[in-house]
Amino acid sequence: MFWIAITALSIGVLVYFLYLKMDKREISAKTLYRFRLENGLHETFTLNNFKGKYIFVNCWQTWCGPCLQEMPMLDSAFQKRDKDKWVFVVITDEDWEKINAVQANANFQMPFYRSKSSFVANGIAAYPVSIVLNDKGEIISQNFGMLPYNATEFLNYLNQLQK
Repeated sequence: MFWIAITALSIGVLVYFLYLKMDKREISAKTLYRFRLENGLHETFTLNNFKGKYIFVNCWQTWCGPCLQEMPMLDSAFQKRDKDKWVFVVITDEDWEKINAVQANANFQMPFYRSKSSFVANGIAAYPVSIVLNDKGEIISQNFGMLPYNATEFLNYLNQLQK
């Protein structure tokens, strides 16, 4: 009986640390730059293509309610951003059929990208996750969960990070 209790406790602790704690784990810039991304034309690239600019990365899933709720705000901010300074990279690791359905349903103008790298395999297991990289490629902000902004507040927040 003692060994059954110890085994059950060990499994519980393992599940807690692997699944429940993993969702808030910091994501490294190295991980993000390792992702192979694909645009709507199926051209492959990495975040290295945007070095020298500030990069807003949003990792999301089509089944994630909070992800879909913040999309209109992200799209509005994308349209108003300073194009010379900011790149928005809104990515999921799901297939293009699902991505295109979300984009077409709401007529978003911001481009969506597909990661050819698995989010979960790279430690991203909670959605949405928003990460801001400075013009040197360093992470300066990470937010787990839906962003609490409207488009104007969000742009003000991003502009403050540039300083």
